[in-house]
Amino acid sequence: MNGIEALWETDEQLGPLPMAVRALVMFLVALILLRIGGIRIFGQKSALDNVIVIMLGAVMARGVVGASTLQATFIAATIMILTNRILAWLSCKSEMVNKLIKGYPINLIEAGEIKWEAMKKANLSESDLKKAYAWKPGRKILRRWRRLFLRPMVGLVSF
Repeated sequence: MNGIEALWETDEQLGPLPMAVRALVMFLVALILLRIGGIRIFGQKSALDNVIVIMLGAVMARGVVGASTLQATFIAATIMILTNRILAWLSCKSEMVNKLIKGYPINLIEAGEIKWEAMKKANLSESDLKKAYAWKPGRKILRRWRRLFLRPMVGLVSF
C-alpha cells in the first residue's frame, strides 16, 4: 500500500509520515466539527458537553494512530457533534430535556443553615463548601451565606 491509500487504512505500525499526515487531517476535521458544534461545547460545563469532549478526543485519537479508518472516524465524530447539537437544541426547547441533560440547582444553605440532605445528595462535605469560597480558619461558614446553591455548569452561587 502506498501514497494516499495508506491514510485511509488501519495499521498497527503506521510510519511517522502517515501518522503526521493523519494527525494534520484529524486536527482540521476536529476544528471544522467544533465550529459546526458551536462554542458551547467548551464554554459550558454540563454533562452533555463533557461527554462530547471526552468521546470526541477518544474517537479522533483512533483516527490519528490508525486504530480506525479515517472514514469511520469522520463518521463517528460527525454523528457525535450532530447529536450534541440536537440535544442542545432540544434542551433549549424543553425544560424537561434541559433538566435531564444539564441538571438543576440544589439549595445547600437556607437561612444560614446547612441542609445536610441536600449536601448528601450533591456529595459535598462542609469542607468542600469551605474550600469553594477560600474559607479562613475562625470564619463561621453559616454567617457568611444566607443561601447557597450548587448550580449546574456554574458551581456554588451564594445569595
